[in-house]
Amino acid sequence: MLTIHDNGRGFINDWADQDDRFGLRGMRERAEEIGGRLSITSQPEAGSTILLQVELKEVGSSAGEKL
Repeated sequence: MLTIHDNGRGFINDWADQDDRFGLRGMRERAEEIGGRLSITSQPEAGSTILLQVELKEVGSSAGEKL
């Protein structure tokens, strides 16, 4: 789990779900590509929080395997 929080300007939560928010949409798509989930919450004048949850899978130690 990775959490990023700032105390910046923030925004209305509904904005994060709009189709023209390419940066936020891209972040969600990348999280899904690795089997994760991304949630974004924010409030105007109260900052934003981004939460990434990814299940880690055990990786073998055989020669040539990538981590």
